[in-house]
Amino acid sequence: VLWLVLAVVSEGGLSTQAVLGGPTDPRNRDATYGAVEVYESNAMVDPMAIDFAANIVPILTRAGCNAADCHGGAAGRGGFRLSLFGGDPELDYRSIALELEQRRVDLLIPEQSLVLAKPTELLEHGGGRRLDSESSAVATIVRWIANGASDQRIRSLVRLEIEPQRVRTETLPQKIPLTIIAHYSDGTQKDVRDLAVYTSTDDTAARIEDDGTLMIHRPGMHAVMVRLANRVVAVPIEASYADPPSDVNAIRPNNFIDEQIFATLDRLRVPRAALCDDATYLRRITLDLTGRLPDIEHVRQFMQSDELGKREQELQRLLDSQAFLDYWTMQLALMLRMDSVTTDVAGVTALHAWLHDQLTQDRPWNEIVRELLLAEGDSQTVGPAYFHRLVPDARAQAEYVSETLMGVRLACANCHNHPLDRWTQDDYHGLAQIMAPIQRGSVVRLEGNGPLIHPRTGKFAVAKLPGMSLETQLAGEDVADLRTFASWLTARDNPYFARAFVNRVWQRLMRLGLVDPVVDHRVTNPPSHPQLLQELTEYFDAHQMELRPLIRVICESASYQRSGIGAEAVNLPDRYYASAPRRPLSAPVLLDAVSDVTGLKTWMQPADPSARVATMIDRRSAAASLQAFGACPKGQACSTREGGIDQLASQLALLNGEVLNRPIADSNGRLAMLLHDNVPPVEIVAEFYLRALGREVRESELDFWHRELSDTMETAELREKLEDFVWSLLNSSEFVNNR
Repeated sequence: VLWLVLAVVSEGGLSTQAVLGGPTDPRNRDATYGAVEVYESNAMVDPMAIDFAANIVPILTRAGCNAADCHGGAAGRGGFRLSLFGGDPELDYRSIALELEQRRVDLLIPEQSLVLAKPTELLEHGGGRRLDSESSAVATIVRWIANGASDQRIRSLVRLEIEPQRVRTETLPQKIPLTIIAHYSDGTQKDVRDLAVYTSTDDTAARIEDDGTLMIHRPGMHAVMVRLANRVVAVPIEASYADPPSDVNAIRPNNFIDEQIFATLDRLRVPRAALCDDATYLRRITLDLTGRLPDIEHVRQFMQSDELGKREQELQRLLDSQAFLDYWTMQLALMLRMDSVTTDVAGVTALHAWLHDQLTQDRPWNEIVRELLLAEGDSQTVGPAYFHRLVPDARAQAEYVSETLMGVRLACANCHNHPLDRWTQDDYHGLAQIMAPIQRGSVVRLEGNGPLIHPRTGKFAVAKLPGMSLETQLAGEDVADLRTFASWLTARDNPYFARAFVNRVWQRLMRLGLVDPVVDHRVTNPPSHPQLLQELTEYFDAHQMELRPLIRVICESASYQRSGIGAEAVNLPDRYYASAPRRPLSAPVLLDAVSDVTGLKTWMQPADPSARVATMIDRRSAAASLQAFGACPKGQACSTREGGIDQLASQLALLNGEVLNRPIADSNGRLAMLLHDNVPPVEIVAEFYLRALGREVRESELDFWHRELSDTMETAELREKLEDFVWSLLNSSEFVNNR
């Protein structure tokens, strides 16, 4: 191997460029790709010195040696264990250089070291060939061993720079060379195309080849990720569809939400669905803001009105309503997972009532959360104090708080550093230690319990704020406690808090979060519309973090008011927001809707006319009916707690279950009453269309039912036919979805 070292002495110190295989400038996009190792430095350091954590561990990660299905698994493999994806270099060094009396490294003949002989298959290896014996990676490991296989810390990765930072293309397939430069703490820079690990949100659409070349095969919105050590950078991709839509300017933007979404659609050459009709809008907005179907008389009034701005007026009317307060209190409760509580109904009811009061007062979300975190006292009378009893212990609370209030999965950093995000074991156990003193008895106290043990060190965990280094935390004057955490989390400049809440509200109104899943904000799961998420977060902050202004601006957008039928756009992914997505009604909302249409609450005995399942925190009386519609039983882990008709069991319950058939056929139900009053069959059909679907029956539909139904039918036959009609209406996709 020939090493060429160029050195220039200047006032700033020694400037060097060391090249293995040739003088390739990593900043030149047209540079020839190959097994090239390039360092640039303006520091008084040896740029060729090898740092185990910075230079050796990434080689093993790239080769897949420390993946979960190999030596990075919890138990390792073949008696050899590495940390998952190189998250713990100290463990890796001990395993490679010190374990088994150093038998994995041969200081006399480095090329014959076991750590090389296995992955190059000089010796039999269960994982197959992972490294080329002639590669620069193997040469680097040989040099490290020859120099004593030390664990010296020379440099750490500071930044990963990728050019281009984002990609837009109108031509497919497309091949784009990436420049990937690592910046280290000692001032050195290195081309790391041969060290970085590449992943994609969809390998069939776009991926990065081993040499750093980006390949794009399909149109749409994609992302590829470049990972090196503890740094991950996402490269968003927009690849246009072949033909520009003819109606690209048919709908004008209503606000900044539309400006962002329309701009993306224009770049992708994606058609936009038209605005929905008034009937669809009224049903959609009423279900979203109150969890119920619109009243039949209000449907008629709204449809007959030709007043300008009637949609905006209806939105404001609903936002001001008691029904909104009741329903969105429950939505906040669902965000906080209060529906999973199986015991202490009094405590969760007190917390629910307190949340209702806060929403009634338009209290800012950051103030609500701060009080939740710092409340103590009798959890059955002091509502917010029950917040600390929603989970059983400190570690569970660290996971719960990070997911519900920050939108991140800190749980993945319990046993090892998060493999796909920045979070470390110190972050996890540091936050758990902040929660550790809390006493979670019926009377909640914020102090009293002892410290936790960090599983990696075997010592007491050090309380720290998520993302803050231990060194910074220990050097600071302030102790990281619950009050410090509450202030940090709810601060206006916190990078997670407002963004996570905005994304959750968006998801409840638009089916998908801008980051989806909503609990998984990370670099490797980028937002579909990052600028829109940023602007919505800023809007939320500018409006004092109040809920109603946020909901208003989303519902005022043309993107929210799109039609979901009759457009080419409906065949595109929901995350484009080119048309209204199909949104199945949750089990509680569906059960209430069935009750509203049939006129009976068969799930409650005796029935309370004012009771609505969708706004009840204690749903025990409706448990069987809710489970029939797919709701998760309390105390069990489910992917979707509120259920819906997407599940097979729910569809069967609609087809032949008592939850639907009983209220339709009941002698006290709406259909029986209309027949008793001798209402003509076609008028019964028209009324049920208005109640169930929120629209007038179409002429073709009315003609069909006019043929099926006759005034001269025997009473029993007519009733049976009408029961079939109501059954078919309540089983229709138009009814069970918020369309």
